[in-house]
Amino acid sequence: PGSAPVVDVRIWVSQTTFATVTPAYFEFGSNFDGATPAYGYATILTKSGTTNFGSGISNFSATPAQDTTYSTPWGTEQSTKNWGEQYMSLQFVEVGLNLTRMGLDPALYTSNGLNPCVSMFSDIFFKSRSSNSFVSNMQDFVEPLTFLREPVMDFSITPDTLRCNRPAGDIQITNNSTAGIYSWTTSNGNITSANSDSSQVNLNKTGTYIVSASPALGCPATRTESVVIPLDTFPPVASVFAGVGSNFSYLQLYGGDVSASNYMTPFGGSQGLLWDWSGPNSFASNIQNPLTDTAWGPYQLIVTEQRNGCKDTASMTLNYFQFAVLFGTRLTLDGIVKTDKIDLQWLDGNQPNTDFYEIEKATSSESFISIGKIANTSNEHILSMSTFNFADNHPETGSNFYRIKAVSKNGEFTYSNNYLANYNVLDQRKFYIAINSNGNPESLIGTLTKNIPGTQGTLVIYNQLGQIVKQKSVQLNAGTNTIEIPKNSLPKFSVGIVSLYIGNQMAFSQKAIF
Repeated sequence: PGSAPVVDVRIWVSQTTFATVTPAYFEFGSNFDGATPAYGYATILTKSGTTNFGSGISNFSATPAQDTTYSTPWGTEQSTKNWGEQYMSLQFVEVGLNLTRMGLDPALYTSNGLNPCVSMFSDIFFKSRSSNSFVSNMQDFVEPLTFLREPVMDFSITPDTLRCNRPAGDIQITNNSTAGIYSWTTSNGNITSANSDSSQVNLNKTGTYIVSASPALGCPATRTESVVIPLDTFPPVASVFAGVGSNFSYLQLYGGDVSASNYMTPFGGSQGLLWDWSGPNSFASNIQNPLTDTAWGPYQLIVTEQRNGCKDTASMTLNYFQFAVLFGTRLTLDGIVKTDKIDLQWLDGNQPNTDFYEIEKATSSESFISIGKIANTSNEHILSMSTFNFADNHPETGSNFYRIKAVSKNGEFTYSNNYLANYNVLDQRKFYIAINSNGNPESLIGTLTKNIPGTQGTLVIYNQLGQIVKQKSVQLNAGTNTIEIPKNSLPKFSVGIVSLYIGNQMAFSQKAIF
């Protein structure tokens, strides 16, 4: 009482051992007490020669007001023999012991065959004496207290998400207050490598990964956790459309679809798109709606989602005839399916430069062959629209594709649109604009052949400059389809163009007064 507590650590040994053996991980002190001549309790010192094994951390204060440690739930007896809820000053002490410094760490003896994971003892037996003399009378006993407890593996896990732009990832373990040794298993994933203690593993497959943590190498696991590595491969939605500038001076390309790409996923919505255009004459651009010279041919757009690097591709092939309707100078082909033949009719707004027309036919959208030729005998000026006719008296049953090749006097040539005629098929793919009582376009009505499955189309409204002012996705099915044309798409009495794309190819285009 009244002085600092002293920790006196003893070991039961023979006097011979005490006198002749130098321990490897501690030192004997000078005190040796025992009840027999041959054996007794010898003092343990650390190699530094001190007894600083721990520290008293609780009620060691001479000022009662600073003694705030509560006693047992049922209280304690004070020096006045009265009950109290707190220990008295200098009455209660907590002590921490460093067993490794005392040589009681089993990991120090692994070379001797000891298991580093098994404690040398599992219980503490407390007894008090009447003085600090080791041979003084014993006063109180406390039943053995459990000493060995499983170490707390205090760590946090940072998982990864595999993506289109990250096909390989990792799982990172962070030690918070303790260090550990980790081992991993997985039934449906794949671990490619790990660091020395497996606190970080590299992987290249989604799945469930299970980590087992132990306090030392070879010790059983005291904590097991499961980590699920997901896969984010939700793609954006790419689409392409085009308009033209005045007098065909430039092409205006439109890339999308931003709104369709911003759909909800388990990883959130879109975090922005990247655009990668390519086309004829080494055309390239990384903006959504670029301008380019009127270079006809195939254009491709690759859209990349910034969240996961996933891509979607859309393409289209542009030619003069797709946009000639915007300016009234065009080579357009149409026809009528009759019981015994198919009558073709085409208009040419540039016919003074044409020497002759070659009629070509195919039973698919490719592999056209010539089935006839008509000379151009018209002498009308360039702005007029001349009509030409040709009859195919031997159509194939089913799909017949036609196109007109206009060849100029100097050998240059252009093609009309492709016209599809379904011979001996009940329904024909035909579209027309329905006008309301005010003379404005109200809907686009079209019939698809019954053997064409339901598909996605896009209705596009252009102004006279070839700029897109409205567009919407529509579902097309076999039979008759009625597509509502958005109201107030253009100012009143202005001229616009109504177009329908199927599979990024123009299936219908016609001027209308709004």
